[in-house]
Amino acid sequence: MAKRKKKSRELPNANTPSQPRPSISVIIPMYNTEKYIGECLDSLLAQTFKDFEVIVVDDCSTDNSAVIVESYLEKFDGRLKVLHMKKNSGGAPVPRNNGTKFSSGEYLYFMDSDDAIVSTALEELHNIVKKYDANVVHCEKYYLSPDESASTDKKFLKESTIGTQFTLVNEPMFDTNSLKERIQKFLQGKILWTPWSHLIKREVILENDIEFPKLNIADDLMFTIYLYCVTEKFMFVPNTVYVWRTLKDSNSRSDWTNTQIERVIHRRVNDIFFGIQLLDKFTEGFELFQKEPTYKYALIDFFVERQVYHLRALYRQFPAIKFDHFIRKEFMEIGNDPTVATFLFDKMMVSEKNFMTFYTEQINKFNQFAAQAQNRIKELETQLADSRRRVAELEAHLN
Repeated sequence: MAKRKKKSRELPNANTPSQPRPSISVIIPMYNTEKYIGECLDSLLAQTFKDFEVIVVDDCSTDNSAVIVESYLEKFDGRLKVLHMKKNSGGAPVPRNNGTKFSSGEYLYFMDSDDAIVSTALEELHNIVKKYDANVVHCEKYYLSPDESASTDKKFLKESTIGTQFTLVNEPMFDTNSLKERIQKFLQGKILWTPWSHLIKREVILENDIEFPKLNIADDLMFTIYLYCVTEKFMFVPNTVYVWRTLKDSNSRSDWTNTQIERVIHRRVNDIFFGIQLLDKFTEGFELFQKEPTYKYALIDFFVERQVYHLRALYRQFPAIKFDHFIRKEFMEIGNDPTVATFLFDKMMVSEKNFMTFYTEQINKFNQFAAQAQNRIKELETQLADSRRRVAELEAHLN
């Protein structure tokens, strides 16, 4: 599996001194979750496995979230560290990356600040990763919890899976190291790209310089693509350990102003173009994507579809004329290539449009144009040669 070039990293300052290296670093980005962060930390305090640290990265919360976290410092006996961002980053990617840089554990585990884990979660995952010497442990199942109850008692929780169209593992099982087979599996929706579905060996992240890209939506999707493409000894396990809160707080969009709508669309469209660039650059280092570019474009299409899904969700909430104006403006201003911009807009409006069909059509059109251009060039070269020959004959006759 390919490795990514390692970069030097600068570590942020925490409010507690360094501790002896723990086995696991639990990284939690946080922004205004005062209602839930206590339950999240309580689930960590209840862990049967104790050799871990918790790194909460506060993204400039404006509520009492940070105060609540700091009230837990003594309960964790030095194992809880709080990083305070200097300014709000607008999402989870930067806090997660900062938490990774500051972490010292042999393995990394990401959580959301409004979720929880069962009491045996870290023990189960740590036992597996050590027994099989895995680099990544991937959980195919998780628990769903109602908004008002983050109970970690399994009998009160509903178990869920990524999908129902494939067979889940009944025991720990290593994945294939064939990149082609992995990409096919990913495109079939057989991989959870939520950060909390993985226990990751920290050196895999550092050696391959894997980070969460600064996307507003789907940074976790991109992160998992990176991780899945470069990691050897990637293991699937049947363990269900994460409690995902199904109902998240959300701001009403019914009264958004034009400026707010335009700002959100701007961010989402930026994400599409930036994500395509990231995937294009990332795939350059893999022989598979160079020899069989179909896989590269299929990954790009997979990413774009997820981004477009969120744009469609916005489309259903606003008057069509207003939304169309904003979206067309964004695509045309951001996209240097109007063909690409038009394609992305059409893709958002027509969900069944197939990326590879479109790509093939464009390549065929280009090839036809190139062939016509070459033929025209040959015709002009022939005409020029004839003209030069006639001039030479005329000069010879005059002499």
